[in-house]
Amino acid sequence: MQPRRTWGLLVEYLKRYQLDTEGLDYRQFVVATENGNPIGFGRLKKVGKTYEIGSVVVIEERKDRGIDSLIIQHLIDFSPVNMVCVITDLVDYFRKLGFVEAREVPPELMGSLDKACKMGKQNTILMVYKKS
Repeated sequence: MQPRRTWGLLVEYLKRYQLDTEGLDYRQFVVATENGNPIGFGRLKKVGKTYEIGSVVVIEERKDRGIDSLIIQHLIDFSPVNMVCVITDLVDYFRKLGFVEAREVPPELMGSLDKACKMGKQNTILMVYKKS
């Protein structure tokens, strides 16, 4: 699939699922493909000094195959820092991947956390993953 078409599809999914579209840059994304077709993606966004994982999407036909966790692990592995964050209401899911509740919210992520809570996502928290 052509890069422009892939980018268009990615932006379409971000809007469809009401995910973060601020400051989009293709270099923030990893795209999982199958036979040259995108089947999922995830974003590693730098916010101040913090790196945040977000916008993880897998197409319906490929869900429940572990692609989402592979995308997240890839983003963690290639993060230039030892700690990454995620703002989520899927606490149990991210806990299984090794994330823990953050004791403090970095000031640069307060706005994103507040926005997620205002969107009606109950029990939204900040979780962190520390590389060993």
